[in-house]
Amino acid sequence: MAMLTSALNSNPKCHTGLLIQKKVFGVPIGPSGAAEILGLIYADDPTFGYWYAHIMEHPDKPKVFVSTIVWSTKLVNAPSTHLQFERFRYWIMDRLEYEPCLSQRDGDVYSESKSLIGAATELAMMVIEFDIKKRCGCDSKLADGSQADNRILNVYGMTGAFDENGAWAPPPMPTFLTVVKNRP
Repeated sequence: MAMLTSALNSNPKCHTGLLIQKKVFGVPIGPSGAAEILGLIYADDPTFGYWYAHIMEHPDKPKVFVSTIVWSTKLVNAPSTHLQFERFRYWIMDRLEYEPCLSQRDGDVYSESKSLIGAATELAMMVIEFDIKKRCGCDSKLADGSQADNRILNVYGMTGAFDENGAWAPPPMPTFLTVVKNRP
């Protein structure tokens, strides 16, 4: 194992992205134009998908922060925090790779707050109460009182960002600066 670990650590082309190293990220200005927080809260078997905790400014309600639990079949990962948020926006909002998840009560998968601190508090409670068996109906039976919370559709959209030919833009890729020496 030590030889493989050393080999992986020595090759910058082999990387697992930030989600493997750290679970929660924040940026003062994300793709939404305001502060955002993103965390991976469940990733076990791809059958169950990937579950994210996300805070962003509501696209139609200025100065209102939305806390959501987001269910996707895509593992969104990146080598930098900035790119992590760009890719999350790309796969969730542009490519619509998400589904409204099941809710048992108001506020357990979606909440709105007038402050980032309030949104973080609400999202922390959602994460504390998270139970995969109540969220996805993975065993083909729903938890009592389950229903899809469709308010997430107003945040992440339903139309996608394809061009006039129906094609998607390529996913955001890392950019690297290269030092170029002038030749004499």
